[in-house]
Amino acid sequence: RFGFDPGRLDAVSRSLKAGGVKVVSLHGHTSTTDRSVWGFETIARTLLEAAEKHFPDTVAYINIGGGFFGQVPEEIRWCPVPSFAEYAAAVGRVLKESPWADRVNPALIIEPGLAMAADAVSFVTKVISVKTNRDKTFVTVDGSAFHAKPTFHKINLPHRFITQNEDAETGTFDVVGSTCMEKDILLAGITGPLPRPGDFLKIENVGAYTVVLSPPFINPAPAILAREDGNYKLIRRRQTLEGILQDYRLEEGERLDS
Repeated sequence: RFGFDPGRLDAVSRSLKAGGVKVVSLHGHTSTTDRSVWGFETIARTLLEAAEKHFPDTVAYINIGGGFFGQVPEEIRWCPVPSFAEYAAAVGRVLKESPWADRVNPALIIEPGLAMAADAVSFVTKVISVKTNRDKTFVTVDGSAFHAKPTFHKINLPHRFITQNEDAETGTFDVVGSTCMEKDILLAGITGPLPRPGDFLKIENVGAYTVVLSPPFINPAPAILAREDGNYKLIRRRQTLEGILQDYRLEEGERLDS
């Protein structure tokens, strides 16, 4: 989708050099479904070989991108989860085996945002309604999948309901958001005590992408709180209509450069 196939680097490097472009960094950003160690080992080796062959005297940075596993709860693991130490050992071994890297000593760059942030944030939302339609039960909350899993993956993240109703009947239900999108499903096929309006739902491991991929669509972005010394500190205010509109310029006749 972007970048160059390694097989085209001969032509690309000649064009860049002819144009006076000095290449100081190579970036390989790809991944596998299982985020395997061998994938990052392959990326590192490919970049080192490309640097040695095409830009041996200018490249000072090797960026192997992101897509690492972080702390993944057992209930949502779909494959073996490598540790940070396993990733580091594999990439480090490739660097040590490269004569070019030994000579140049390039800086290694990684992008572990998802791996570090995913389990650092939880989403708490309120149950608005419970309804049954065509033998399916839907629990609607006042947030949406944009706030819990904006990539709309099918995994049910770790979660728990906060309720004072200890004697609720058990059922199977989907937890859905309050937008008009039919794919706005936060949890699917959950079996357990049926929540009631006014209960709360806490979904864990929502720290990756949710803050930056939450549009002002139907629901404003929620507030963000941080726990500090047993208390909660406001990090971001809940989005308001005034906040959404404040950057628009709607006055009649206003200049575009104002």
